[in-house]
Amino acid sequence: MFLYLVILFVIVLILATIYVLLISLYDYLLLLFPILSNKSIQKLEIISPFYRSLSNKEKKEFRKRVAIFITLHQFIPKENTKITKEIKIMIASIAVMISFRFRNSEFLEIDKILIYPKHYYSHSNDNFHKGETNPYLKTIVFSLEDFKEGIAITNDNINLGIHEFTHALHLIMQRSNTKEAFDFIAYFDKIISHFSIYGKQIREANYIRDYAFTDEHELLAVITENYFETPIKFKEVMPEVFYLLNKMY
Repeated sequence: MFLYLVILFVIVLILATIYVLLISLYDYLLLLFPILSNKSIQKLEIISPFYRSLSNKEKKEFRKRVAIFITLHQFIPKENTKITKEIKIMIASIAVMISFRFRNSEFLEIDKILIYPKHYYSHSNDNFHKGETNPYLKTIVFSLEDFKEGIAITNDNINLGIHEFTHALHLIMQRSNTKEAFDFIAYFDKIISHFSIYGKQIREANYIRDYAFTDEHELLAVITENYFETPIKFKEVMPEVFYLLNKMY
């Protein structure tokens, strides 16, 4: 009986090891040959106006980056949230969109994406949140309800995905010593100066929401939402800032 249990244990251990190796091999192959299924590409066409605006060559690159992003990150459901392939594509498409001009857009400084069904209680400040970025835990957190609303309504300048991934990108650029990171921060410094001079007029124009004036991190996150959601209006209302953001993104 004992020998039988030992043999059974060894067989289970071997099968578990094979399973782990197959999963690792699958992920490795996805990184070598990142592709999306035809069904996933169709979903991407529907949910991403930015993707639809690209050339065929750029679309191919965008799809590759979406596939790599999904492979490299853990999508962790909270409170029984069901995470589908479509949800992963929605999240990855936002991350790739705001970092598309950069050579590296994988957000490697972020490991985990936690997804709650709706507003959730955060112990970081004992309050309810729609989303947050925690660089120390290498985590981004989303309320799925609010994330989807940001995708569905494309012209209200409120997009949770853009907002949180901009926070992550900002932190990454602050810690990087590449030329593109230096340029990104330099252009943003000019935007900060512009807001410090024309803040009163900008508030009165009622185009940028007041939350942008909380601090520099929220400033960048909010104006990036405006930049991607209503670029024509942005260029008309704030051409100087639009020009600088165009250099950044």
